[in-house]
Amino acid sequence: METSILGSIENSLGDPRGLWSAKECANQPSTVDKLMNYLISYPCSPPVARKALRLFKGIETTDFSFVSWNEARVASLPDIQEVLQLAGATCDTWDLAITIKDLLQNLFDTLGYCELDEELTDKEINSFLDQIQGKQGNKEKDHVTPFRPPHSSWNRKNARTSGELVLPEPVLMYLKYLLGKTRYAPFDYHSEKVLTRLGLMHVDTDYQSKRNIYNQLIGQDKPISKHRKLVEFSKLVCLERQPRCGSCPVSKDCQHFGAANATSSTVPNPF
Repeated sequence: METSILGSIENSLGDPRGLWSAKECANQPSTVDKLMNYLISYPCSPPVARKALRLFKGIETTDFSFVSWNEARVASLPDIQEVLQLAGATCDTWDLAITIKDLLQNLFDTLGYCELDEELTDKEINSFLDQIQGKQGNKEKDHVTPFRPPHSSWNRKNARTSGELVLPEPVLMYLKYLLGKTRYAPFDYHSEKVLTRLGLMHVDTDYQSKRNIYNQLIGQDKPISKHRKLVEFSKLVCLERQPRCGSCPVSKDCQHFGAANATSSTVPNPF
């Protein structure tokens, strides 16, 4: 049953390539392209992230763009912020610009360039990841707790420490997946919200148990594609407030929707 529910969600969102167009797939997006797209899409909508990446890379646009990620690294924060605003980002674009610039600078400082598609040694990869993890808990664990973005902005100011780059755990997990350091997809607020509403996990279950349930549901066959579909579904259909249950392909299996109908009112949201 769980597999059919997730399959219905995936099928409802169309193209299995997710956020990448046919032309973008033909151009083979780099690892840093994918990472930046994921980083931007977390506080923003998928269309905004896609447009921002195209502006950064100059794909099918004559608007403001950079020649390479290294050029973005040395660009001013206002220039990076301008790209995000042109793409339609409504989050804290200044803070997101800082994250992008810091991430590229960490990459350059560790490897000497702003790409991750070269053949890297385990030592180089671990050195790069160590610079990013900072104080995010036990470094032997992939996660400590899911990252929940604030409603109005994406603010890491309280998490920032001198000389350290702090990323949301799902972004860090995605980076580890890209670098071959884990076989599992990120577990995040969006995935947790959808699966809890569907009754596939309980809101009060401890984090590690939720993570295990999620891994079993997603599996290791194209886990990132399935993860991105859940995130996209969460942002487009299963909204935190006023979810679009009328256009949901799995509403008949949804405990949240069933309870709302039974009481003829909006169910209190645990998120």
